[in-house]
Parts: sequence; structure tokens; C-alpha cells
Amino acid sequence: MTVVSGALTVLLPNANDWQNFGVGELFTIDPNQKFNVKTDVETAYLCTYEDK
Repeated sequence: MTVVSGALTVLLPNANDWQNFGVGELFTIDPNQKFNVKTDVETAYLCTYEDK
């Protein structure tokens, strides 16, 4: 996922700490994994699915 505008706070799979991602930053999640996302501002993101 790539943050297009705003900011996301993400709890990645198997992580204990939330991470902040701003405009232009991205993070990757492996298939069939759950994660949590929260935001305090209006945010847009791009989510792409890729075959490995």
C-alpha cells in the first residue's frame, strides 16, 4: 500500500508497535495476512495486488 495523501498509522502482522507512513511511503503485506490501520486525517492510499 502506498500513501497518496494524508498519513496512515499501521499495525503490521506480527508487530507489537504501530508505524506511521506519510505521503509517498509504502508498506507490503504478505497474502492472507491481517493488519490494522488508523488515521487522524483525511487520507488516500493505493493498494495493489501482485503475484509473487
